[in-house]
Amino acid sequence: MGLGAAWKHNRGLGLLPLWISLIYALGNALVRSSGWRFNLPVDWVGLFYYGLGLVQIITWGAMFFANRLLPDETQPKLTPTAQISFPWGQTLVLGGLLFLVSAAIPISEALIPARYPAGWLAQTLDDPLLQAQLNQAGISEALPDFAAQTGSELIYGRALYPRFYSAGQGIPGQAWFAFVPREYTRLGFYLVGPHSQNVVLPLGDAPANFPHAADVIVLGCLRDEYLEAQLVILRGETDTVLFDSSQFDWGCK
Repeated sequence: MGLGAAWKHNRGLGLLPLWISLIYALGNALVRSSGWRFNLPVDWVGLFYYGLGLVQIITWGAMFFANRLLPDETQPKLTPTAQISFPWGQTLVLGGLLFLVSAAIPISEALIPARYPAGWLAQTLDDPLLQAQLNQAGISEALPDFAAQTGSELIYGRALYPRFYSAGQGIPGQAWFAFVPREYTRLGFYLVGPHSQNVVLPLGDAPANFPHAADVIVLGCLRDEYLEAQLVILRGETDTVLFDSSQFDWGCK
């Protein structure tokens, strides 16, 4: 609606901020830079057109009521005893529409169920199939003791940008410490969720399947800039338990 109002009143000039935003975004795409801070110079463009749309709605509302509250000059003037009735029906309809527009975002947030509801972690760890895998790996009984250690963390969320690196490989100068070069083979990813964190899992071989944005549970030791994982549980139709038995010591040093 805001774009339509800008085009109607100023034609191409009204769409100039939109073109500036698109060209700037294309420039970011060409140099492969992403993140809100890179888009900050033009992040006002969406709000600008959203505001124009609201102004257009208010203008239509004012014209709508003016045509009904103000007598037409071509019609006979009302007698002193005549009264102009206020259009309550139209007022309620317009007010309801404005409320729905302004409340659309919080209403949609309330309707979308939480990805990790209360008790999700405990329910997942109690899954009989997962417990069978942990028992088979011989680590089920050690989990509670390790999680209770000082410096240990048990977190969960979605694993973004999982990458496997050989010793010495990585991305130099990377701000995400999950991907910087290290002297051992490992799986790195960025965890988002209730507790966002860089995660590094020492691993001898690359996992057969580790999709982007998968649900994971991570148990490990908290370091200065990242979480050194001892165990990663990859959720799916069949859960996958990842750990390196050759480096597995169940301790945070």
